[in-house]
Amino acid sequence: MASALLSHSGGAVTPKHAAASLFKFGSVVLGPFLILLALSLFGLCAFACFTSVGPTVAETFSLKWWSLAAVGLFILANVLFNYAACVCTPPGTPQWLLSGAAGNGGGAAAPTAASPLPACARCDFVKPARAHHDSVTGECVLRFDHMCPWMFNSIGHFNYKYFFLFLTWLWAICIYAVLLSWHAFFHNVYRKKSAYLVVEPSQWDSPELPELLSTADQFEGVLFPWVSRRQALRLSTLSFVLPMAAGFAVGGLLAWHMYLVLSNLTTVEWFIRMKQGSAASNAVNGTMANGNEYDFGWRTNWQLMFGMHDVPLAWLLPSLAPAPGNGVEYPTLRQPQLLSKQLHLWHKRYGTSVLAYMTGKPAAEPSNGDAGADDKPAGGSGRHRNKTQTRATSDVLGAVPLPAKAYSFTEAAQEDGFCRFGAPSVAFKRTRDLERTLDGLARKVRRLIKSA
Repeated sequence: MASALLSHSGGAVTPKHAAASLFKFGSVVLGPFLILLALSLFGLCAFACFTSVGPTVAETFSLKWWSLAAVGLFILANVLFNYAACVCTPPGTPQWLLSGAAGNGGGAAAPTAASPLPACARCDFVKPARAHHDSVTGECVLRFDHMCPWMFNSIGHFNYKYFFLFLTWLWAICIYAVLLSWHAFFHNVYRKKSAYLVVEPSQWDSPELPELLSTADQFEGVLFPWVSRRQALRLSTLSFVLPMAAGFAVGGLLAWHMYLVLSNLTTVEWFIRMKQGSAASNAVNGTMANGNEYDFGWRTNWQLMFGMHDVPLAWLLPSLAPAPGNGVEYPTLRQPQLLSKQLHLWHKRYGTSVLAYMTGKPAAEPSNGDAGADDKPAGGSGRHRNKTQTRATSDVLGAVPLPAKAYSFTEAAQEDGFCRFGAPSVAFKRTRDLERTLDGLARKVRRLIKSA
């Protein structure tokens, strides 16, 4: 049926194009349902841990119980925050970032003879380094990694940090849930013939409770689940099996993206390198590590993603601070001068204070010397900062000749990280994508019916 619809739209349809069309349709249609499914699974596992697993590891409302609950809720809060931030944060597109169309109404940054950037053959717009065209959204995405149906969003420069931290905390909560439910699952504590005395909620106020508790010496322990024995058995099994299965899948995906972060690669770039082969990757007189001109070593690569922090492990905290850089220019082994500029600028703003990192409000504004706003670009024409603007221009150098308003918007995008939870605009855009996809499918079905 799907192939008939595709072939009727005109032109020969190859299996590759058919698969891409089906993936695009599935990503747009299933995205909202996958988000609801993910949130439902998070809530179900949390409910199972509180009602069934918790009574097996600590007495309810004891100090140990509160400690375990606090750790679990802290991990869950980080999971939900990074999930929401990744869903609601646009990955960044050249059209949005460079033209200023999202806020300032700047002119379009169409490729010119003076521009060193190539144009995308699909969307006919400038294509910065490491940007790739996303066939699902129909736009180029800055530092495009992949399209994630579970996020209902593309993963790019401005939301990759949230995606990675979501995987990290999700894997952590899977391991935590497995460790908590290990005893309940393997010792079958809620089965009828178990070695534990189970007091169901219906028996808590029963006059027979004292007599029931008098037999507690015959058992290894007494359990007070918040639900019936049968429900506790199902929930304790679910709280072990589901996190165990998800932990293996998420752990593998996290290991893969850990490799990408430490190598300063994206999934698309890795596949391109594999397709081209190692012979074509040994460029620039052998100065690139394994052919990757963005690889500065694992420590620096990590800092280029999460920034330089004075407080160890601060990168794990929920944060509204943007990633270092602007999504347009990236330091390379051939042009490493941008490396120190991006990292030290980010460190001065967000790396010296945990509060500044979490809130996304810079702890200190850079000086004019750090910002480099009034330097003349390589193309020759100078850029003058708007007098009414209070923010210093960030690390956008003179490699991209753009209108002044575009730079004004780029500063705001750089410091806000395209975040501030722009859920309404993103949701409306995704809704329009869904409506267009369904309308196109309906038209193809009507044409198919008429032709039949």
